Amino acid sequence: MIKSNKTRFRRPHFMKISFEILIATMFREDLNFLDAMFSLNDSADFNIIIVNQTSEDKLLSSDRPNVKVINSLDRGSPASRNLAIRNATADVCLMADDDIVYQPHLKKHIEVAYSKHPEAAMISFEAINEHGHSFADYFREGLHDKKSLKKQHPDENSGRFMGSDDALYARSALTQRFYGNFSYLWLLKYVLFIYRHDYITFSQMTSKFRMGLNGIAKYKALSKSGEIDKIHDS
Repeated sequence: MIKSNKTRFRRPHFMKISFEILIATMFREDLNFLDAMFSLNDSADFNIIIVNQTSEDKLLSSDRPNVKVINSLDRGSPASRNLAIRNATADVCLMADDDIVYQPHLKKHIEVAYSKHPEAAMISFEAINEHGHSFADYFREGLHDKKSLKKQHPDENSGRFMGSDDALYARSALTQRFYGNFSYLWLLKYVLFIYRHDYITFSQMTSKFRMGLNGIAKYKALSKSGEIDKIHDS
């Protein structure tokens, strides 16, 4: 939790807050991914803003009254989050990636947290992984400082999985799709990035680079055979 210095905006304990969920995603063509995110809640209970980083020929639209979609040609998670914040109107904004699953009673947990801490400018919540264990080595409950913020909210999306073979393979293939042969340069920079941030060891760099090359080669083979068009059209 971070306290706000603007005490004149302090919310009374009894005041019911409004909040929006701000989701950063990429290259979405439908809203089906929300079904997984809200499988333990009802997505219709929430106002949602989606910033979809995409290309001009792959635009996302919404037919749900509580879901607002903003298509963006910019790249990077910070750009998406800042754009979502600029378009938000609620008292509280809940920042989200597109690969999480909210636990039951989400709305109640948010309302209770801000009722208990009406002076807070920001409240962070702990996450669990698919095995039910803590997603990170969280700091104890209390006021945040710079160190705790960095640990609980790393800049990288889904950080602990960034160095996995699946991530290297899939991201390299996706980069090949949208950026062509620039994907090779991207892959080199990405492997150096995840090494510098301790997601892989020095000895793993070569194998991770090869895994990315495999993803690029697979996409190129599918594209050349025409199979990739069948996947996109299905």
